[in-house]
Amino acid sequence: MAITSQSVAQAVADLEANQKRVSVRSVQAITGGSTATIAKYLKPLLVPVSPNPTLDLEASVAELTAQLNQALAQLSIIKGLLPQCKPEANLKY
Repeated sequence: MAITSQSVAQAVADLEANQKRVSVRSVQAITGGSTATIAKYLKPLLVPVSPNPTLDLEASVAELTAQLNQALAQLSIIKGLLPQCKPEANLKY
């Protein structure tokens, strides 16, 4: 039976659910198949774990706050320009 990305993903989910180490060999023990094929499908599934997730979260919040502030500044500019706009007659929305 051919190894698929779905069978590798299911093996990874099973290993993680049982709090077991995910590796090419541990997936191979479940799925069979070649280590090269498993490695090809396993690589995109493995997400690097940050050594300090709190810093990542703080950086994300800071970036989102900056984006929000920029959007609010743009909205303020637009609101300031609105009185200068002439309403078009018979506009239908």
